[in-house]
Amino acid sequence: MIRAACLSLDITPDQPIDLSGGPFGKSRGVLDPLEAYILLLEIEGEFFCWVTVDTIYLPSSWTDPLREKIAGLLSTGRANTMISATHTHSGAAFMPLRQWGSPDMGHTDWVSRRILDGVRDLQDRLQPVRGNFGSAQADGVTVNRREPGGPVDEEVSVLTLHNNNGQPIAMMVHFTCHPVTLWGFENKFSPDFPGYLRTALRQVSGGIPVFFVNGAAGNTNPAGFSPESTSVEYSKDIARRVCSAARQAMLNSQPLNLSPLVTAEERETLLLDPPPSVETIHRIIEEADSHLNGDWSPESVGWARKKEWAMDLLAAIETGELADRESLEIQSVRLGDLRILALPGDPYVEIGLKMKEISPSPHTLIAGFTNGMVGYLCTRKWQEENGEQEKFIGYRLLSMPKETEKIVYRMTERLVERMRHETV
Repeated sequence: MIRAACLSLDITPDQPIDLSGGPFGKSRGVLDPLEAYILLLEIEGEFFCWVTVDTIYLPSSWTDPLREKIAGLLSTGRANTMISATHTHSGAAFMPLRQWGSPDMGHTDWVSRRILDGVRDLQDRLQPVRGNFGSAQADGVTVNRREPGGPVDEEVSVLTLHNNNGQPIAMMVHFTCHPVTLWGFENKFSPDFPGYLRTALRQVSGGIPVFFVNGAAGNTNPAGFSPESTSVEYSKDIARRVCSAARQAMLNSQPLNLSPLVTAEERETLLLDPPPSVETIHRIIEEADSHLNGDWSPESVGWARKKEWAMDLLAAIETGELADRESLEIQSVRLGDLRILALPGDPYVEIGLKMKEISPSPHTLIAGFTNGMVGYLCTRKWQEENGEQEKFIGYRLLSMPKETEKIVYRMTERLVERMRHETV
C-alpha cells in the first residue's frame, strides 16, 4: 500500500530579521508569506519525508539534526529524509553569508520545531494514494547567467497524488531557475516566483498543497532579470509562464509506479584549493580598503565581501583553524519509476543535465540546495576559464577543487550501481 499526506506551514518571521540573498539588511515587512512544505510518503510500510523551506540556503548544521529527529519520529533511516531550500533570495537567513545576512537563531529553531510538529501531524493524516507524473517545456523562461546562449533545463515536471476517490491531495512541481524576480524588492520577505506559482496551481487544483522543488539552478536565471527589473508583475509573469507549462505537464501525465522505495547516500571528502599567501591576503585587504568609500553600491558590497573573506581567512590561518577539506554528500531516492538526486549546493545546470543522463530511471529530478550547503558546484570548464568568480567568498574560505564536477558524476554512478538491484 502507498499512503501520503502533505501540508504547508507559514514560517514568516514576526519581526524584522536579516534577509538573505543580497546586501539587503533587515526586512521591512512581508510581501508574501514564507512557507515550509512537508511531504510524507509511506510505501509498503517504509517512510520517506521531504521538506522544502523558503530560503536561499540551509546549512548542514541545521538540516543534519533535523533530519535525524524526523528519522527518529518515523523510525526510519536518515537517508529516508530530505530537506531542500527553494532558493528564494527574499527569505530569512538560515546561515551566515558575508554581507548577505546572518541567521536569527530564535527563528531557525522555531522553524525546526514547527516542521517536527508538522511531521507528527502528517502521520495521522496519511491516506492511500496513486501517482501521476508528467513533464512539459517552459520555453524561453530561463537563461544561462554565466554563458549567454548556454545550456538551460526548461523541463517542468509535476507529480500529482490522488486519493481513492480520484481527488488530488497534493502536487509537487519541479523547475530549474534562480528565484530572483523580487531580488531586494522593497526589502520584504517573499518566496519569489515559486510562491506565485504555488498559488496559481492551488487555484486550479482545489486548494491542495503544492510542493515546489528547485533543480540545478546555479547558473540559471529567469529571462529578463536585472536588479532593476524586479517587481511583483515580473515575478507573477515568470510564475504564470511556468504554471502554463506545469498545467501542460498535468495534461501529459501518466500513472506513475511509486514502489519500491529505495534510498541511499554517497559521501566523499574533497581537498579544497589552497589559500593564497599571507602577503597576497594582506594586499587584497589593502586593495579592498582603497575601493570602500562609504557608499553601498554593488561594487562596494563586492569589495566589502572580499575584505571580510580575506580577514576571516587570515584569522583562520593565524589560529591554525583553516579547514582544507569539505564533505560532499549526494542522496538518491527511488520512488518506483521516479528517481530524485539531491545535492547540498548550488549546482550548475550542466551538472544536473549530466546526472539525469547517468540515471537509468524513466524519470529523474535533480534537487539542488538540499541537505546542506557546500557552495557552487561548477563545471571544470567554467572553473578553468573563470575561477568561481570569487563567489565562494560569500560562504566559505577556500574554493572547491576543479575535480568537483568529475567527483559528482562518479558519486552518482556509484549510487546508481548500488541501487540497481536493491528493493525494500
